Amino acid sequence: RQQLDDLMAQYDSANAGLVTANTGVSRANDAIMSAKMSIGVRKAELIQAEANLNAVQVALDNTMVRAPFDGVVVSRRSDPGAMANPAVALFRIEQNNPVKIVASIIEKDIDQIKAGKTRVLIHLDSIDEVYEAVADLVYPSIDAVSRTGRVEILLKNPDNRLRTGMFAKIIFLLNTSSDVPVIARDALVRHNGQHFVYVIENGCAVKRQVEIGIVDEARVEIISGLKTGEQIVSRGLEFVREGSPVKIVESEIDK
Repeated sequence: RQQLDDLMAQYDSANAGLVTANTGVSRANDAIMSAKMSIGVRKAELIQAEANLNAVQVALDNTMVRAPFDGVVVSRRSDPGAMANPAVALFRIEQNNPVKIVASIIEKDIDQIKAGKTRVLIHLDSIDEVYEAVADLVYPSIDAVSRTGRVEILLKNPDNRLRTGMFAKIIFLLNTSSDVPVIARDALVRHNGQHFVYVIENGCAVKRQVEIGIVDEARVEIISGLKTGEQIVSRGLEFVREGSPVKIVESEIDK
């Protein structure tokens, strides 16, 4: 009997321990759930705090005006202390090295210009300088009103001598030749679709037919009929006839 009572007492004690253990496990699970909920709340608070920080950072960044590229301020459109308006630009900034030159070309000539290949001479009267470059971009469209196409030229400007708004005279070198005679256009005589020059031989003017090549505003390439070094009459052609005596006078340019 005593042994049975001892076993019953041990059973009751073990059962009480099991209940206590289950209670501890339940409390631990409740603590875990509470901790998970707390972690979720803290994560939400963290996300909100980061959003608030980003909003403040954006507002702070908006107080600092940054240019999208390096350049030069060419105009200021707002005075210090004035209210800033997102719809109104504060400054105008230009990138001046390289500079972009835009030329308008009549449509019949635009196909002769090749981007990256056609050489260009650029003369600016305001600074009396001639630059050499290459056509950078040929626009694919033609203006319906002016019937012209546009060509862009990029030109290095390390000394900042080139300024926005300058006008330039641009010559596209569509064809070039070397080792051939070149004369002034004023020295060329045209008659019945043929071309002549007056060559000076033994002090007299001799009319000679020539074949011309490349022609620009001031000069003419002579393909045949004239040799390099031969002297020709370049002025007063209206008074010259075949066999007219000619006196060579040194010009001011030659002195």
